[in-house]
Amino acid sequence: MTTTITGTTGVNQITDDAITAAKLPTGSVIQVQENFSATSVATSAPSGSASALYGLTGGRVYADLTSVTITPTNANSKFYIAISCGMLGSTPSNKGAFGIALVKDNTTGYERSTYPWYPAASNVSNYTPDQNQTHIVDATSANAVTFYFKGYAYNENNANSQQAVTFKNAQITVMEIAG
Repeated sequence: MTTTITGTTGVNQITDDAITAAKLPTGSVIQVQENFSATSVATSAPSGSASALYGLTGGRVYADLTSVTITPTNANSKFYIAISCGMLGSTPSNKGAFGIALVKDNTTGYERSTYPWYPAASNVSNYTPDQNQTHIVDATSANAVTFYFKGYAYNENNANSQQAVTFKNAQITVMEIAG
């Protein structure tokens, strides 16, 4: 005997015993990819050390913490991305800062703030707090995409010393959401 569930959510489409991404209603999680790295990664920014990358704020030196490659099932999907890491420590500059960013295909960056923890010398001790962000990004095509989780150190031209920071236990989780 076949039981058919009806309604406006799309569940009534599942009458052939096959649940596929095309049959799931908007907002459904289609797939999840995750990566974790227990490696400690250090980066530092001497005074005025870097230009802008990925369309983000200049003066940063980036370090790759971990990444995930995912192939969306549909160009109309969205990606929900969560990034988080612990911190091993910091050597703060009087004009320095540090933070994390998400970068798509090493070309387009996403961030939550421009100069978090600025100035690091007066805002944090040597025991820096964990870092966390979430982002929603449109798929725009059904081609594979790689999301890079990057940590960075920032410093201004007239800083008294380099800004150094060490990230650890980085995790990225990417969920494809039906659009």
